[in-house]
Amino acid sequence: MTAWEAAGLPAGIDDLVAGSVLDRDLAVLAVRLDQAQQDTRLPEQPAGSAQLNDLVVAARLAETAVRPG
Repeated sequence: MTAWEAAGLPAGIDDLVAGSVLDRDLAVLAVRLDQAQQDTRLPEQPAGSAQLNDLVVAARLAETAVRPG
């Protein structure tokens, strides 16, 4: 199994582009993704989940209150 197949890409992708090129590109993209993850200032977990839940519940309740019957 190639790295691209492991990443979920179709097995026949090697017929379109050389496997070595695909493997190199996948490695480069993985390094860039890891670096971006290290450089980000975003928190591990998003804040405001409770407020978002409250908003969704309020929207759904308002939607059912407006519907006739």
